[in-house]
Amino acid sequence: MEYTILQMPVSLWHKNQIMFDASSQVNQIDYVPVYKGTAPEPFNKPDLVHEALEELFRIFNIDHPENYPGRSLSAGDLVMIEDDDERIYFLCGSFGWYRLENFK
Repeated sequence: MEYTILQMPVSLWHKNQIMFDASSQVNQIDYVPVYKGTAPEPFNKPDLVHEALEELFRIFNIDHPENYPGRSLSAGDLVMIEDDDERIYFLCGSFGWYRLENFK
């Protein structure tokens, strides 16, 4: 299982919202992939997905991998989980994580 972090490039920050939550409108075309890696074990367990997302948040704010070119993970960023042919997107919100339904 792989994950990809997607961030909005600086040139599009003017589109950025002040708050991000479940009702936020985000467009995939506004994001670029900045890092790909192997997903932490809890992503394989549906009831622990939010714990795995919090672990990625910790890693990409405190313990960046040496080859990570992006900025710290923050509100408005996306994490895509890829398992076989399925892609699931999560929005880092102002107060937690939100699964983006029908996001392609």
